[in-house]
Amino acid sequence: MKDLRICARHTTIFLTAMVVFSLAAPTFAQPLKNPQDDADARYRMGLDLIKKADYARALHELSITASLKKGDDKGEARVYDAEGIAYYKQGLNIEAQGEFGKALSKAPGDIDALYYIGLINYKVNGYTAASRYFNEIIAAGGKDAKVRDSLFRKFFNLGIDFQNRGKSSSAAEMFGEALGLKPDDPKTHFYRGQDYMALERYGDAVSEFRKALALKPDSTKTKAQLEASKKLAAEDAVKDAKSVLGKGEYYSALKFYKQAASYDPSNADAKKGTAKSSSLLAARTREECSKVKALIEKGDFADAKDALAALKKQNPDSDEAKSLSVELAAKSAQAINDLFSKAKKAEDAEALSRAEEFYFRILLIEPSNKKAANNERLMSGKISDEWKKAKAAEAEGNLALAEKRLEKLAVYTPDDPVVKVDLKRIMSGIRDKQSHKR
Repeated sequence: MKDLRICARHTTIFLTAMVVFSLAAPTFAQPLKNPQDDADARYRMGLDLIKKADYARALHELSITASLKKGDDKGEARVYDAEGIAYYKQGLNIEAQGEFGKALSKAPGDIDALYYIGLINYKVNGYTAASRYFNEIIAAGGKDAKVRDSLFRKFFNLGIDFQNRGKSSSAAEMFGEALGLKPDDPKTHFYRGQDYMALERYGDAVSEFRKALALKPDSTKTKAQLEASKKLAAEDAVKDAKSVLGKGEYYSALKFYKQAASYDPSNADAKKGTAKSSSLLAARTREECSKVKALIEKGDFADAKDALAALKKQNPDSDEAKSLSVELAAKSAQAINDLFSKAKKAEDAEALSRAEEFYFRILLIEPSNKKAANNERLMSGKISDEWKKAKAAEAEGNLALAEKRLEKLAVYTPDDPVVKVDLKRIMSGIRDKQSHKR
């Protein structure tokens, strides 16, 4: 009986094993995947080798991976990015750019490729050459918060790296890119302010520290830096003010002194300078206004226009200059209308040279007046044609025709003494011919 039970148990075990084997048979029938053909495994191995700075082996693995990923554009782009990073870390910028270029051909807008190409251009050709790539990176990041945060961290860390190496200009530029992605980060504004301080760009430093403090009002460190930068910015503005004041540029000096006072109200030089430059500017403005008024009253509108332009350059905020500008525009317009009227009367009387002069005077007042310019050319052309015809008739010996042409030209140019002399000479020649015939 015991043997029968044992036999039954063995039979059950055997049958169960057969069922399990039959269910698993399709799986066992599949060949095991060869690690040599596992592209993802090779890719991960390549990344690990890059971390270990074993670049030769990393590039070998990634090269094989690229072949295995053929047809998978995104997969290929990731591999090319990794190869580019391997070259970049070795300082092989040309080779790195080649790989990143291939990545972009497979995946336009690939952020890693754009980022590293931007860095390479930044190192080789400076910020201007790199900025377009950085702008593309930010655009490619779009509204994806994770992507933008990742990019922000990259630029922020670059800024820190440059700052730690004493490269304040590069650091400020990188912090600027980071702020393009996250403009409300107080720490980035603070660090950028520090870089501007190192670069002695105190006004820019004030701006950054103010932004940092607005975002984090309880920062005592930022408050201290802001106060220090404001005093230095005020001193800089005073220096600039004194420099332009010595050149007679009172308006610019006043602006600098006011700027200095806004940074540091306690700055004594800023207070004195503001009063002095303001007084000098007011005196010059009165003097120049008098000149402009005199020229307008004289009817010398072209010179009045030039004098008014000089006044506006010296004091762009002058209310007197604005008032004179309105007066000059009105009186110039009236003068132009009067000259057009005189030119029309001269044309009707066929006194073309006088009409030409009136049109020329209009152009002195308003050089862009197309009607006056066209009419001036027309008058000049008619006078020139009649003169050529008179000379041609004289050259042919046809003095009678030459006389008629000159008579008409005398009407066209009543004030031209040369025409009168030629007409007198030709008439004398005609009389001589007539006397010989007799």
